[in-house]
Amino acid sequence: MEKIIKKYRITESSKQEEDSLRYWKSKSIKAKIDAINQLRILYCELKNMDPNEQRLQRVFKITQLITNKKLSGRLQDLADVKTLLDTRKKKGNC
Repeated sequence: MEKIIKKYRITESSKQEEDSLRYWKSKSIKAKIDAINQLRILYCELKNMDPNEQRLQRVFKITQLITNKKLSGRLQDLADVKTLLDTRKKKGNC
């Protein structure tokens, strides 16, 4: 990632925001995703977390929740499973 440093006066916050928006609009989707991923990794390093562990842990918890609700057989739990699965499909997380 290229480093660009610009200096602004405190009173030029709107110009700074415009320049920032112009910069990110000019970047490809891949460059934007790479930048977000880099920030996520840096955040995880600051918090002493494994960047991959949190995502996998959450997926496992949701999968385990769905399994447990199916096994209970209660009407409310089965309705919850349907809602969870419908939400995953809408978000594209089949």
